[in-house]
This record gives sequence, structure tokens and C-alpha cells, in this order.
Amino acid sequence: MKRVLTITGMICLLFLMSACGQEVQNSQEKEQVTSMEEASSSAATASGEESKGEASNAEGSAEQEGTTESGTEEEITENGASDALPFETVDINGNAVTSEILEGSKLVLLNFWEPWCGPCVREMPDLEKLYEEYQDQGLLILGVYKTFSMDDDAKEIVTSAGITYPILKADSVLLALEQNYVPATYLLDGEGQLLYEEPIAGARSYETWKEVVLYFMPE
Repeated sequence: MKRVLTITGMICLLFLMSACGQEVQNSQEKEQVTSMEEASSSAATASGEESKGEASNAEGSAEQEGTTESGTEEEITENGASDALPFETVDINGNAVTSEILEGSKLVLLNFWEPWCGPCVREMPDLEKLYEEYQDQGLLILGVYKTFSMDDDAKEIVTSAGITYPILKADSVLLALEQNYVPATYLLDGEGQLLYEEPIAGARSYETWKEVVLYFMPE
């Protein structure tokens, strides 16, 4: 009996060392997310209006050349990542980002982290190394955080660690996936569908993440 209790205690200790608990401040976070989503929507609308003229010209050119792509929009609607995870947010620099960023990927690691979480920050260089090695083969890593009051800290961390994979601010869709601990990493396929409902809890080494990528990413 004592041995069982000892083993259980060691497992709990390992989890605490690799993950950080977080208190949910619903009211404040919802206000921040709502404000951020409005800004994202405005940015996306402005971008769409600027590109209408170019899209119209491109369509006319395709018709003149006799080339058509009938069914493309329907295929994207039916199979695209937007149907699986329709988020619309901004990145750490305020640029609009939607679920369209998932398109073309074979495997997506959706990594929830926070600037105040030590294991999260220590894991980021390993995720960056993984991203640099496998992005050309279809791997996409997205970092997601919700403590917007620490934007400056987040930017400093990202810059210091040389992170090049996208860092997003959580919108209401992404917040629906959050756990009461970080880091928490979800695995998604190229269409934005969750491979598992539960995330991988806690930080992992580069070697461990590499094994995960090689196992789950289609050849």
C-alpha cells in the first residue's frame, strides 16, 4: 500500500514539474477576447476590401485564358480547416489570422502556453527546432496564449527564443479548448480536425516531440 502511494505521489510531482496550473478569470478574459476579436474582424474586413479588385481581375484573366477551377470553393468549404476549427483572431503582433492558416498542413501542434509559465517557456526552443526541421514536410506549430496583459513579456520571450512559428492570441473558439494547466498541446490533422479530444499535458523534449511528429504526420 505504501509503495502504491509513493508511486502515485511521484507521478503527480512529475506533472506539476512539467505543467503550470492557472486560475480562470472569466470576466476579464472574456472582455479581452471580445475586444481582440473585434479588432481581428475589422482587420480582416479591411484586408478583404483591398483584395476584391485583385480577385476580380484574376477571375477575368482566368476566364479569358479558358481555365476554370469549378468545384474548388465547394471542396474548401467541405474539407477545409475552417469547418473544423473556425477561429478568427490576431497574432502576437496584431495581424489578423484565421483558420485558413491550417490549410496545406499535414499535422498541426496547437500549443497552449502562457508567458508566466516556466515549463512553457523552456519548451519553446525545442518546439522551434522541431518546426524548423519539419515545416517543409507539412508540420505547423501554433502557439496560443490568453494573458493579454503580458503581451510585452510574451513578445520578449518570443524574440529571445528566436521563435518563428505563429504565436496567436486566443479567441473564443480557441479558449473553448483550454485546460486548467499549461502547456497543453492538441494534435490536429491537415483539415483542422482534432486527432484526440484531450491534449498532451505538460512540456516535452525535442526528442519526444519528434517521435510524436514522425508517428502522426502522414508521409
